[in-house]
Formats: sequence, C-alpha cells, structure tokens
Amino acid sequence: MEKERDRVARDLHDVLGSALALIAFRATTGAEGDEPAAALDEIAGIARRTLAEVRAVSRNNAALTASEELAQAVHVLSTAGITVHSDIAPTGAEELPKAVDHCLAVIAREAVTNVLRHSSATRCSLLLSIDGKTATDRFVELSVGNDIAASSTTGTAAPGTGLTNLAARAAAPDGTLAIERPSPRQFLLLVRLPLPSPAAAHTTAAPPP
Repeated sequence: MEKERDRVARDLHDVLGSALALIAFRATTGAEGDEPAAALDEIAGIARRTLAEVRAVSRNNAALTASEELAQAVHVLSTAGITVHSDIAPTGAEELPKAVDHCLAVIAREAVTNVLRHSSATRCSLLLSIDGKTATDRFVELSVGNDIAASSTTGTAAPGTGLTNLAARAAAPDGTLAIERPSPRQFLLLVRLPLPSPAAAHTTAAPPP
C-alpha cells in the first residue's frame, strides 16, 4: 500500500507540476504577445491532456512516449522564442521498451519545464540516440542542453528544480543522469538508460502445450 501511495504521489508530481508550470508560462507569454487566442487554445489543450494523464495515473496505466513529449517540447520552446536544435527520431523502426520510453518522456518533460522556469535560455538542444559497443551493451541517451543568459544567477542547476527526482527516475531502470557545464554559460542534462539486446527484446514466450 505504501509503495502504491509513493507511486501515485511521484506520478502526480510529475504530471501536475510540469502541466501547471506550462499553463502559467503560456498564460504569461500569451498575455504579453500578439496571439492571446492561440495561447488560450494551447492552455486548453494542456489542461485536457493533463486530465487524461491524471486519470491514467489513478489506474496505473499511464503510458507517455518520448517522441511525443520531445515533439511537444520543440513546439513549446519555439513558442517561447527559444531557438531549438533537435534530433529526436534516431531509432527508425525500433520500438523502445515501454518502461524505458515512459521514463524518458517523464524526464524530457521535467527537463524542458526546468529550462523554461529556471533559465533565461535563448537556445536549447534536444537529442535522442541509441548507442552501444555491442548488441548486449546498448543504451538510449537523451540530452537536453541550453545556454544561460548573463542575467541568470541560478540557471537550471538551482536546488529544488526537480533534478533529484529526475535522477531517481533514471536510476529506477538502472540508468544514470549527469549534469555537465561545458562552459560557464552552458548547461547540459544527460540521461542514459540501458536497453535489452535486440534478440531479448523480440523474444516471445512459447505457447502453452
């Protein structure tokens, strides 16, 4: 019971925290911009999606996908006036395991929300790739990078921005999360999650006798 409460609390934090931050952000930028009607439509869409995700959390069948979250991230960041460099569809026909896909989606959403809330970024990169030395040593890698304007004193690395929660998310499937600062004005979040070998991923159980 306690484990289930922790799961629900964690998932609701991820869903509601990011959604409310995006709604507040779009409400502010919409009021300041020339297209308030478009902002209202987007806010309504975020609210509808969030409601569906909250219902899924309660049924324990939430299934976010990294491709959808990253595509949404490109749209949100671009709307905010941030120049986005993205390479988010490197897997071709390969389908990520559901648990890995969901984990990447949650991390991507929180990371992009952090960029909007805790930095004054003008550029952001979203990269997703699969790599590995051998068929049995493979991993999927997600990187979210941004510049930090000179006026920003805390940047995305400030305490309380959810990085501890993201590290715990990445660790659940035996993955890793690292924070890098390529320069004083650059911030990079790098996540690596292990993947099963292609043979193991496509193995199906034998039919019953």
